[in-house]
Amino acid sequence: MSDQPCPKCPCPDSCLRRADFCAWAMAEAPDPVQLRHICRRAEVAAAPTTAYPSLAAQASGALGAIGRVAAATLRGEKVAVDRAEQGRRLEICRQCPEFDPGPTRCRKCGCSLPLKARLETEHCPLGEW
Repeated sequence: MSDQPCPKCPCPDSCLRRADFCAWAMAEAPDPVQLRHICRRAEVAAAPTTAYPSLAAQASGALGAIGRVAAATLRGEKVAVDRAEQGRRLEICRQCPEFDPGPTRCRKCGCSLPLKARLETEHCPLGEW
């Protein structure tokens, strides 16, 4: 099968590209209810996942960040970056495939990026900043 949906594909945006489905869909009168359900199922299967690390891993990361901020504060070190640096970091995040734009979170670590990018003590889990 090619990468293109068949000419009579009822769901070209989420084509299953399966020979058996294409043959069935090209039949004279496929059931429209079945077609709708199959297309919806294909759309769900094709949708990108927004999986994050486990809650335990996210909690561990948050506690680690709190500890690093507390330690930096006790040592009298800088805790927050300026707005320009935060913006630079967020722009790098927006270009990353692990970026989830809806909640502005990282799929790799699960962090809220506006907060993480603001903290001097924190870094990208992929080493981008």
